[in-house]
Amino acid sequence: MANNISILYEDSACAVVNKPAGVLTHSASKIDNSATLSQWWAREANLNSEAWPEPSRAGIVHRLDNDTSGAIVLAKNPKVLKKIQDQFQNRSVKKKYIA
Repeated sequence: MANNISILYEDSACAVVNKPAGVLTHSASKIDNSATLSQWWAREANLNSEAWPEPSRAGIVHRLDNDTSGAIVLAKNPKVLKKIQDQFQNRSVKKKYIA
């Protein structure tokens, strides 16, 4: 899966990656053993998943559906995760969809 994910932007706090269609953002259930973006990110950024509010979603700011490709924001620590999620919730992040 790592060959299919490309990093579009990265700094000390976060990264933006291109998630290909067909890749789950995070596990849909405890019995789902599919490779996910969150698993890739935990390895890529060397995250301690247990330190995150939702360990199965460590670093995942938002999600894209399995069949959807596009840019997705990933945090490198829980404090950054909360800050960026708040920006999404407050609609201060500009999103653009192309179909």
